[in-house]
Amino acid sequence: MTTLYETIHQRYGNVDAFIERVNQTLRDLKVPKLALAKAAGVDPREVYRWLNRRRSPGLENMLLLDEALELLKAQVARKQQGELDL
Repeated sequence: MTTLYETIHQRYGNVDAFIERVNQTLRDLKVPKLALAKAAGVDPREVYRWLNRRRSPGLENMLLLDEALELLKAQVARKQQGELDL
């Protein structure tokens, strides 16, 4: 049986790799960090600290950030689809 830690590690890699993936995704989507903070329901100052590697987000916050990224990806895709339908 796989532990929660093993599952998180398999999905996200180490914290530095996760943070880099989050930063890259925000750049790719052209979405500000503030939007990520709002989508995650997290203080924007904390998100700034995590994404600039001043603090580690911890597993629970990594999950929140991951869920928020998925939400933002869907919103951007819907917006782009709406623009294509014009």
